[in-house]
Amino acid sequence: MSKNLPLWNKNETDVLIEHRLQYGHILLLKHEYEALLKKIQKIFKFKKPVDIHETLNKNALPSHEPQKTFLLNDEKVWHFIFAECAKDIMAIYAPHFLFFNSSKWIQLNRKTKGWLFYVDHGDSNEFFYTIFNSGNHYCNACYDLSGIHKLTHEPVDVYFNKELIFHKKDDSKDLTPELIEIISNDVVIANDTQKGIKFLTPIKNDEILPVSTYHVVFEANDK
Repeated sequence: MSKNLPLWNKNETDVLIEHRLQYGHILLLKHEYEALLKKIQKIFKFKKPVDIHETLNKNALPSHEPQKTFLLNDEKVWHFIFAECAKDIMAIYAPHFLFFNSSKWIQLNRKTKGWLFYVDHGDSNEFFYTIFNSGNHYCNACYDLSGIHKLTHEPVDVYFNKELIFHKKDDSKDLTPELIEIISNDVVIANDTQKGIKFLTPIKNDEILPVSTYHVVFEANDK
């Protein structure tokens, strides 16, 4: 098992069940729920929602009893939870496998414009943020025990017969105070043995109550 995939099973084919709920999510500037929902419905090619709850409905969520953990999908339906984390900032929580690839979320960002943060959970003390602006990659960041900081990549050089034929440098932009502020307001969804579901701040794990939540259920689609 790769040291870089501590939340995955031994064969590295899928995320461990107990980590699927909070494996990935989207952070973005606030949008009106129904307008955002229509964009998601079109991009993921969903039919009309099977159910809509004006707030998070824990009783509607699938669960895996051996691990006593909630999930956001089963064979029949996929659940999308929208949460207003702070003023003008919201998060989208969806089935974990939708965060194995960012292409659909980039499409969403082209339609919503502005900032979108594609978030995946490295391990218990590490969150990675791929930041897009109107569908274009802006920079990468990490939130860990040392704080929020930009991730940079070493230049890539490709040689053929000792001749440099390709060079790529890190051309990402700066992690600005505005972006750091948005990340600092991020909220993670997590399982709780007593409450069922709770919302936490990354790294510090302080429980927080979102300003509002919106819970939408779609018929399962092809991954």
